[in-house]
Amino acid sequence: HPQLKRLVSVSDMPIDFSTILVAAACIVEQDGKYLMIQEGHQFAAGMWSHPAGLVEKGERLADAARREVQEETGYEVEIIGVLAVTNLQKVAFRDYHSPHQHVLKVTFAGRLVGTPAGEREAEIKDVQWLTKEEILARAEQLRDKDIPMLIERMERKQTLPQDVLVEFEQ
Repeated sequence: HPQLKRLVSVSDMPIDFSTILVAAACIVEQDGKYLMIQEGHQFAAGMWSHPAGLVEKGERLADAARREVQEETGYEVEIIGVLAVTNLQKVAFRDYHSPHQHVLKVTFAGRLVGTPAGEREAEIKDVQWLTKEEILARAEQLRDKDIPMLIERMERKQTLPQDVLVEFEQ
């Protein structure tokens, strides 16, 4: 039919798969407060976030989230569920990530398993336990705009089991 457009295969599209990054993050709550970090990186200096970072080659998603919490805060956590998979367009950080402005972030719910076991990364300016209200008051200083939604899900215990994420080596 002349009005039907030809389907285009992926091989015909100008796709650069290297521009999509995968990050793992963790929301940790204790006694009504959430573990938050203040960034020291040049591209996000002074902004607040939950512990998060890029997944390393060959690393499992939950392992990456645990590692990021430990590196950025010194705390060790146990992963207790999946809060969200967020498709982030990092417009505000184009100069730093260029051409990597697109991040697929998997955010886990975590529970502390002890006292701080180590020092935090030098790029982290501060680590604080903040209430939901204190976090919302910093809305303009949040690195990722999905943080309020993630905290709501954590409060409502809206987590999915970890096995919803299936990982295979191929």
